[in-house]
Amino acid sequence: LGDMVEYAMPRVAVPTLCLFAEDDPVTPICSFSKYLHLASAYMAFAVTPKGGHCGWFCGLKGLSWINEVACEFCEAVRECR
Repeated sequence: LGDMVEYAMPRVAVPTLCLFAEDDPVTPICSFSKYLHLASAYMAFAVTPKGGHCGWFCGLKGLSWINEVACEFCEAVRECR
């Protein structure tokens, strides 16, 4: 993973939102945070205390708020261009 991250992060050339959950059992934030200094200016990062690996669920229906966040990010990028 390290070689791929070190190669790819500085080369990201499109707006990219990276979301992390502190309770992710698959990709712990500590395994990625050491590479943040390599991020291109196009990358934005957000860390939440909970969310699991593919989560960020809310309510009893098991719906995720991630779609709303992604849409808001895309709209903000569109407005900035």
